[in-house]
Amino acid sequence: MLSSSEVRRSSAGVARPLPVPIGFALAFAGYFVMVLPLTVVPVWHPVGAALLLVVAVSVGCRVSVPVAMLIGGMGWLFYSGFVTHTHGQLGIVGPSDAEVAVLFVGAAMIAAGARVAVVRFGARRPPMTAAASLTGLRPGRSRVRAAREPGR
Repeated sequence: MLSSSEVRRSSAGVARPLPVPIGFALAFAGYFVMVLPLTVVPVWHPVGAALLLVVAVSVGCRVSVPVAMLIGGMGWLFYSGFVTHTHGQLGIVGPSDAEVAVLFVGAAMIAAGARVAVVRFGARRPPMTAAASLTGLRPGRSRVRAAREPGR
């Protein structure tokens, strides 16, 4: 298994998550922009949740997993304050609020985990040469095997 320093060296700017203050600022600004229209025109709860989930996933894929948990929690606070209730009043309605909180935290964590997985997979994968991409051959695959498996 590769250490985090090897991953950072092998895939320069992609592997490094955003610093914590920048991640929080982006998430707060994104949530704030998404709830501005919700204060004027109330929408159906799933629409409001979808708008806020876009922010949770888009910022979550650029931060570390622990920070993504906190960003998902912040998304639930915005959902509770501006979608479920009005004008920023927080309140717990019942078990549905717990489900929505799990949805926000899970979406942000899955996005952050996917970024980590893609970076680690990309660090292990050998680069494809131009000749191999033109002929359809991947590293370690012979021409005979490529002819037998045309769909792959």
